[in-house]
Amino acid sequence: MRRLAAVMVVLLLALTAGACGGSDESKSTSSGGSGDITFWTGFTDRELGVMEDVVADFEKTHPNIHVKVVGGISDDKIVAAIRGGNAPDVAHSFDAGAYAGAYCGNGAWIDLADYMKRDGVSEDIFPAVTQTYSKFEGTRCALPMLADAYGLYYNKDMLAKAGLSGPPKTVTELMDYAKKLTVRNADGSLEVVGLDPFNGFYENIAAHWAPQWGLDWTDESGKSILSSTPGWADMLEWQKELIDWYGYDDLVRFQAKAGDEFSPQQAFERGKLAMNLDGEWRVAFIAAEHPELNYGTAPLPVDDAEPDLYGSGYTSGSIIGISEDLG
Repeated sequence: MRRLAAVMVVLLLALTAGACGGSDESKSTSSGGSGDITFWTGFTDRELGVMEDVVADFEKTHPNIHVKVVGGISDDKIVAAIRGGNAPDVAHSFDAGAYAGAYCGNGAWIDLADYMKRDGVSEDIFPAVTQTYSKFEGTRCALPMLADAYGLYYNKDMLAKAGLSGPPKTVTELMDYAKKLTVRNADGSLEVVGLDPFNGFYENIAAHWAPQWGLDWTDESGKSILSSTPGWADMLEWQKELIDWYGYDDLVRFQAKAGDEFSPQQAFERGKLAMNLDGEWRVAFIAAEHPELNYGTAPLPVDDAEPDLYGSGYTSGSIIGISEDLG
């Protein structure tokens, strides 16, 4: 319902903000408003279908408004379209942390505050945390689309076969589990990987793992502290140690056959990964694509020196806004 609210609110605001054709009188938030709206999103396949269903619900209650949904759109394409003077009316960005400032800092996405106030739409319909990452320097230039939470997915059958009674809670345990759960073919190649820590593989990026070591990026003045905080080195050394244990080349070859992250061939879903860092969306993918998979979820393991962090983790979300041509 949060996603439904965000889409419907922004589509209406796009019409009333003048993103679409029609007279000023027709650009109202009532069902009598009319116009055409182009909506770009990164979703594809099953998830795109869900979004199209949401838009269809919107069009039922606003029959004079037509929304063209275009899927598979990256943030790079959105930025290029805005700069080229061919921006979509409404855009969905998957990465608020990386792009909120880019879209909002130079007016590429318009300020929604006055339109929301005029139409009686309160930002309080969204959870407080999501309100923060959809603003930029206090400007309400976007609305929260999705809130994402990351954790550890693990194959229950594989853990049981290896004599492991439950998910690991520390990074030392995680490495031990990863080694015990790994299966090699007769030629030494990797058949099943316990956990792939390779940066850039699926959801593995520093931002998703750093909270498990209790790490910050900057000090209070905004200056980088990466080189002066020992925990960053600890995290990278942990990652390298596990990659070295697999063998870098062996792991690269395994990844080449791992399958696309958002397809039924995804490695964890097929039983080629015993454990994996992933977001909450994986539950729906598994239910739709591999309902036979016997899996569990748990918080990501934490640095052995930071046991109180267990249960916490990285959260973020995507944002939706109204574009302004800058070309």
